[in-house]
Amino acid sequence: DVIQLLELNSTKSPILLNAHRGTVWSLSVTPDSKFLVSTGEDSTIVLWDIATQNHRVIARSKSRIKSIAISPDRKYIIGGTEDGELIKWQVEGEFEAEIIYSDPAYPIYAVAISHKGDVIVSGDLGGTVRLFDAVTKNQIIDLSGHDARINDLKFSPNDSRLASASYDGKIQLWNTENYNDQPIVLEDHTSWVWSMAFSPNSKYLISGCVDRLIRKYPTYAYEMATDMCQRITRNIDKREWDAYVGPDIPYRKTCAELPPGEGVIIINKE
Repeated sequence: DVIQLLELNSTKSPILLNAHRGTVWSLSVTPDSKFLVSTGEDSTIVLWDIATQNHRVIARSKSRIKSIAISPDRKYIIGGTEDGELIKWQVEGEFEAEIIYSDPAYPIYAVAISHKGDVIVSGDLGGTVRLFDAVTKNQIIDLSGHDARINDLKFSPNDSRLASASYDGKIQLWNTENYNDQPIVLEDHTSWVWSMAFSPNSKYLISGCVDRLIRKYPTYAYEMATDMCQRITRNIDKREWDAYVGPDIPYRKTCAELPPGEGVIIINKE
């Protein structure tokens, strides 16, 4: 029932924030790092001023809230409940909770808001990821591919990627410019994937799994290629090129700094 607030550049003991009765389940921090929202098994949402540690209860829910996210402008909070409801609460003023989506058969375990504030996303017990327009609340698309509960959802800082993590041991990495593109599937985890975080430059994704390993993945093809070229000692040979690329396609080095493979003749053109 205690939140620990740590300063990354300090060796001081963590600040303890205590306002919930029971386990704290989800936290969300505003982009300016000035405010924090929390929720737990007591079904309350608490807003914290990080500088002063002052807090106030924003809302109470009839069903337990499993995940929350605060909008970039700090005007509203999104939560997903055990009743399968995706709910919006205003931070200021006396407003009724607004139910964006509801399906009692599928509790919602993960929610996120894009950094631009234009897209809301939820992930449920069945493994479905749903996207909604943040203004109209209209559903944009359902994303499939997971076989079990969604545990975490994250937009990259530049909003070009959406990552979904599941009990099925997979992460799916979606191109937000075209959600109809097939996602990149990261499935070398040995068990449940609990949480994820993007690097500040959006080039890498870090994942935490129940196997107690932390994994780092590049999120762009260029970064993947650069990383691979640092791990090998040569480019592919003529036989590999013909088999996997095509004998009718002119050979070229894929890693510019590495020597060509066996059987390759490169003619320098002056």
